[in-house]
Amino acid sequence: MPASSLICACYHPPKPKYACTAFITYLDRNIEALLDVHDTAFLIRPTGDFNKLDLSHLEIRHGLSQLVQSATRRNNILDVFYTNRPDMFRVNVMTSCVKSDHKALVVNDRSSASSNNTVVSDSVRSPATVFKLTPVALDNLSNALQLYNWSGITLALDSCDSSDEFSKIYDDYICIVKHLINTHIPSKNVTISQRDPPFMTPKIKPFLRERNKLHRKGKIEQANVKSNNICKLITKHRSKVLSNADNHNIKQL
Repeated sequence: MPASSLICACYHPPKPKYACTAFITYLDRNIEALLDVHDTAFLIRPTGDFNKLDLSHLEIRHGLSQLVQSATRRNNILDVFYTNRPDMFRVNVMTSCVKSDHKALVVNDRSSASSNNTVVSDSVRSPATVFKLTPVALDNLSNALQLYNWSGITLALDSCDSSDEFSKIYDDYICIVKHLINTHIPSKNVTISQRDPPFMTPKIKPFLRERNKLHRKGKIEQANVKSNNICKLITKHRSKVLSNADNHNIKQL
């Protein structure tokens, strides 16, 4: 992987107030200036929503390649990814996890595939258990709670005469309930780390993994359904965070 890299994110509106030729000239001059300063190993990656603006001039002048080959909005390729090193990147188009009529571009760095085994200290990892609350699983848990022999707990409560004894009985009750939950509700262990984006929750992360597996297997329609579900979870999470935010805390808002 080259030491120097630049990502240039752009948005070109459908009806700009500026001349399109002026915008292309501006990009041209900046790309040329950067390539003059840096060596040939320097990576430049203009990307964004260009609304079908013809950038073939830049491709020819600076040796850029456009890697997006699938429609990103309806039947059009509006969102693009240019690079002067097409051998180093792979671009996939998939349904966005956020509310948008544009699809998302997922860009993978081919050269870093073998470096994804970075070990993160346990001090920045937060383990969590995610339960799959299906109707069948909840019915099984309900039946287990009804059929469980609670006589040990009720007899202990009848003879309880101190707060310490009550606390012990309550702890035993919680242990029994947790055991029944773990027995009858399917679950997955998830780890949230400091590298995860702010919207990531223990419930969202397994959905993302399932979505990515489906996409890698070429099951695009199923992956898109997962993406829509993820979008709803992210929206719900953000609404909850904002509802609890301090009006005086600008960073939190």
